[in-house]
Amino acid sequence: MICGIDSYHDPNQKGGSVAAFVASLNSSYTNWYSKAVIQSKKEELVNGLTSSFEAALESYKTRNGQLPDNVIIYRDGVGD
Repeated sequence: MICGIDSYHDPNQKGGSVAAFVASLNSSYTNWYSKAVIQSKKEELVNGLTSSFEAALESYKTRNGQLPDNVIIYRDGVGD
């Protein structure tokens, strides 16, 4: 399974953010799970990512009958 994570912080929203998560669901990387989570400024970004990753694993298991052997996670650069 290959996963990608990114986040967006809107300066006009005073601390609100969006966490985006994608994960491959097959070995040829042609089917994908995706989820975007809108979070308030007081909510930790990791909360939305944890639930997204858990849901992606469940989707993978439903589709393939087992969990992936390996998971590779790509994350965009982390700013201040």
